Amino acid sequence: MDPLPSHIKLKYSVGLDTDAASRKRKGKSKEGETDLESEKQRETSQGKNLATLDIFAGCGGLSEGLQRSGISTTKWAIEYEEPAADAFKLNHPESLMFVNNCNVILRKFFLSYNQEPSNCNCSELEENANAGHNAKNLQYAAVRSTANGAPFRAMTVRDTIGDLPAVINGASQINMEYQNDPVSWFQKKIRGNMAVLTDHISKEMNELNLIRCQKIPKRPGADWRDLPEEKVKLSNGQVVDLIPWCLPNTANRHNQWKGLFGRLDWEGNFPTSITDPQPMGKVGMCFHPDQDRILTVRECARSQGFRDSYLFAGHIQHRHRQIGNAVPPPLAYALGRKLKEAMDSKRV
Repeated sequence: MDPLPSHIKLKYSVGLDTDAASRKRKGKSKEGETDLESEKQRETSQGKNLATLDIFAGCGGLSEGLQRSGISTTKWAIEYEEPAADAFKLNHPESLMFVNNCNVILRKFFLSYNQEPSNCNCSELEENANAGHNAKNLQYAAVRSTANGAPFRAMTVRDTIGDLPAVINGASQINMEYQNDPVSWFQKKIRGNMAVLTDHISKEMNELNLIRCQKIPKRPGADWRDLPEEKVKLSNGQVVDLIPWCLPNTANRHNQWKGLFGRLDWEGNFPTSITDPQPMGKVGMCFHPDQDRILTVRECARSQGFRDSYLFAGHIQHRHRQIGNAVPPPLAYALGRKLKEAMDSKRV
């Protein structure tokens, strides 16, 4: 294969001798023993793993889940945004990362073998599509049987982030102590053997939005509709409406703008993960249940199933974007386990 153009950036493995990796090895709890055992199992099955290319790799959520399932090892990855590529390399140092538009890389690869990207044998794809069409009347269930009891309940906000220490609006300390012991099994698993909490940082709201946040009641379902109709005086002397004019005046056309400036419910679930949590965004329910701030990077990462040992890169907006765009590692893990079962059954 001919050399790639000079403008295409490659990121090679430099080992994982980072501070975070060192902290991970210094964990004091026994939960990490499970991680070590699964790590050994993955190492012993390396010879059977698929060598994969992660296209639109992002920060590596798909690769993380698939590798933990034991089905694959990501040898190559392509990502256009450099901060996301940096995060991928921090967590997957064994992979070769191409920082460029994937169309450029893939076309270069196909042309090196005298093939157009569109010249592929689609008979197998058609066969699989027909098989899926013929199976459309099959019924599926979330669990095989409830004869021995009900399936696991969904993880609540409290289950997910209830152990994390309190921080303020605009918190920027990258590393801190956990301060509290894990309570739920999810918290124990997500911490692993980490001794230091990272990325518990929060976007800083402007003065007016912070005042609005402080006046949102700390109860389930509270949002902008619970704000008092009053004016507030800002530090620069300006007097403004507490409730944004557009919300009550366009609410009838937009489902009452439900959830904007909303607090999460401790006993509820996380809303759809997004790339830029903000109170006036598409998913405005982004305030902590008890604290007057936007959810932190680590809290959002946990909501996607990223372990506390997982690292992100760039400024805070980059980190939120990496998490919001990611394939949740637990989803990738579940897909990988099923794929591994199918492949193992064929090997027998």
